[in-house]
Amino acid sequence: MKNLAVFQLARVCGVIGALVGVACATEARAEEATGIIVGKVVDAVSKLPVPDVVVTATAPELVGEQTVVTRVDGTYRIPQVPPGTYTLLFETELYRPLRRTEVRKLAGQELRVDVLLEKESPSDEREGCYFLVSDVTSAGMSTELFPELISSVLTQRPAMGRQAMRTLDGFLVLASNMVETRRGSTLLGTAPWENEYLLDGLSTRDAVTGFNALPLSLELLQDATVFTHGIRARYGRATGVVVEQSSISGSNEYSGTAFAEWVPGVLAERGPVKSRAGERPSRHSVFNQGAFGATLRGGLIKDHLWFFMGVVPALTRVERTPEEHAGGGRSFIDHRQVQALGRLTYLFNYDHDLSLMAVTAPSTSRWQDIDSTQQEVDRETSRVALDYRGAFFEKKLLVDAHAAWMSQSVMPLRPPREHREDEERLSACGASYDDAHLGCAAHDQATNRYQASVAAAYSGDFSGGSHLLRAGVEVERLVHDWERGGQEATSRLQTHAGFASAYLQDTWSPSDWLTFNAGLRYDTQSVGGRIHGGDATSHLLSPRLGVTMASTGWDQLRIFGNYARYHGRVPLGLLRPHPSTERGVTNVRLDSSLTPPSTTEFVTGLEFAADSDTSVSVFHARRMRTTGLVLSQDTERGAPVLVNPGRGLGANLPAPRSRHDSVTLEVDRNFNDNWSMLLAYTWSRLQGATLEEQRGVLNRPHVLKLSGTRGFFHRDWRWGASVGLSYLGIAGAHGEGSEKRRPWLHNVDARLAVRYNVERRQDIEFHLDVLNVFDSQADDSLTSGREVAVLPASQTPRQVRLGARYAF
Repeated sequence: MKNLAVFQLARVCGVIGALVGVACATEARAEEATGIIVGKVVDAVSKLPVPDVVVTATAPELVGEQTVVTRVDGTYRIPQVPPGTYTLLFETELYRPLRRTEVRKLAGQELRVDVLLEKESPSDEREGCYFLVSDVTSAGMSTELFPELISSVLTQRPAMGRQAMRTLDGFLVLASNMVETRRGSTLLGTAPWENEYLLDGLSTRDAVTGFNALPLSLELLQDATVFTHGIRARYGRATGVVVEQSSISGSNEYSGTAFAEWVPGVLAERGPVKSRAGERPSRHSVFNQGAFGATLRGGLIKDHLWFFMGVVPALTRVERTPEEHAGGGRSFIDHRQVQALGRLTYLFNYDHDLSLMAVTAPSTSRWQDIDSTQQEVDRETSRVALDYRGAFFEKKLLVDAHAAWMSQSVMPLRPPREHREDEERLSACGASYDDAHLGCAAHDQATNRYQASVAAAYSGDFSGGSHLLRAGVEVERLVHDWERGGQEATSRLQTHAGFASAYLQDTWSPSDWLTFNAGLRYDTQSVGGRIHGGDATSHLLSPRLGVTMASTGWDQLRIFGNYARYHGRVPLGLLRPHPSTERGVTNVRLDSSLTPPSTTEFVTGLEFAADSDTSVSVFHARRMRTTGLVLSQDTERGAPVLVNPGRGLGANLPAPRSRHDSVTLEVDRNFNDNWSMLLAYTWSRLQGATLEEQRGVLNRPHVLKLSGTRGFFHRDWRWGASVGLSYLGIAGAHGEGSEKRRPWLHNVDARLAVRYNVERRQDIEFHLDVLNVFDSQADDSLTSGREVAVLPASQTPRQVRLGARYAF
């Protein structure tokens, strides 16, 4: 166990080496989730459609190029487009050629690019004039995250616990009404465990805690999309947001990065005095924290065999200094982690390809208990996935298939039994948000998950308009094993869960300005085991219906409305053996009619783009809780039972009737002199919630986000610099028994980056981040005895992060 991290690192390197070593005999795939690019070409003066325009799409991720021709009505459609950064070229006689660069296409996105062509001499090409990029078919709200946006707009604060590397989880707050909490980022009115996380099309959500089981470093991700409202039928098993991530794939061109980030403790402020059960009052401060690594991608056989590999080690040491009156000496909380990912891609031809990906993330945490007893917990998450993508019938039918196996394990090294008192359970592992669920003093536990999905998309013109039909089937089986320690011998327990889903979705556009989104999703979930008195099986339908009206041209207006029913999962953590004062430890029973939590959502809003540099959006969302989960006491058997309040065995409990309303305003503006600004304000209100419901969701009436960046560039563009500043303000919570709210939480972060172009396609960057510039430390607790379960993240003391990055 002591050498686990070294052993795992060696094994990781072996896995990646094996992947590259068998490259010549392996078949793999480039990208896991394709979509389409659609649009319309019109005359810049007459505003009439321009037919027979040759539209050519090129990208490093694309084999060759995609070419289509506009129809009589000026519209075009480019199918089977993998995620990537595209260049679109529009050419026809009597018009100036127009080239649009840096068009970002995310996984599964239906992207619209409308252009205006000028009737002038075609002696040269225009760069970026008269264009508009938007997903006008969507009847909801989503936020696209890609590396350039993440590095320039907002910085992730290093957590005081185990998370040293920069992961996507810390940047979900870029979505306007998302807030970082002490248990992870979540949507206002929901809890972090309600979110769904997808990696290359399949879930990485922890079956026990509901959180992201595989939060990959940003260096291993290509892009991501956060779907917050109006989520379509192909996404399910979540009552919060859906986070869709795409890992990096290879390409024909060789490229790579080397990077390092460090938070020196000497430049960090000490945290406030805190005390938890089993701990002396003490101050926690970062002693040292950092991450480094490298990535490499390229082609082994041009247009046929690609590869990507990356490794990111990270380490954290937190100093814990007890108060003088509490006694004891200084101690440390240490965490070591490694992430490694390898991918091989084989392209049979332009229409068919296959991909093999392997990732592993071992970690080790060490700390001392109140009696100076050394504790250690080893964790490991591994995943192997195989994906296929194909196109049939002249690319009108697109097929994606995925299969994966994922394993999670927790292996604590614990002291003798007499040292493991109940009050010490909360002192573990540096206060990471999942410690309360996993229990750092818990016994060994392991989860094995088997997943598969098949999805098809068909696009065509019929029944009075253009249609994009999507259908898919998903299956998943997982088994969770854990040890239970009681007054007698330790026993091995097992809980299992199975899922099966099917969906049908249609995006119908009877005209350029009107789109209907209709979908129906079916989910069945079986959870339980012999120790829980059998299985609870549910069968659920989730209808989705949306409508979008959008104008095309220089000024774009999108008005949308959406209705959706969402069903979540039953976290297996609720089925852990329950402590009982009379019977020691008892198993949790299941109501045979138990169903997962569910919500109903209504969304209306509009988005206006005055030009290519300014967009304004405002929308209202209402979410109503229709089904909940609660642990009740079975008086006859003297054991806890998991029920739905107001139904079945929970019929005597009040059914959930909470309603959460939110109104969000967002303004995004890019100025001509390299200025950019983002403003987001959300007002929200929770009504009709019981005290337990209030404690189970994030409830804040006001959230304000403001960020801005300024770029500076030399005339020859060899070097440049950028300065960024971001502000976050969150209204305080109500004090229990009082209408008075606690003070607002305020946080300001700053960033300075300098980049130098060494030579063509070689850049080096140095950056400096100052996090929590004014060292704000507001207390958002309601009482000293009981706290709301979901609170905004604790304000990390002021820290300075230094970083360097080399890209070629």
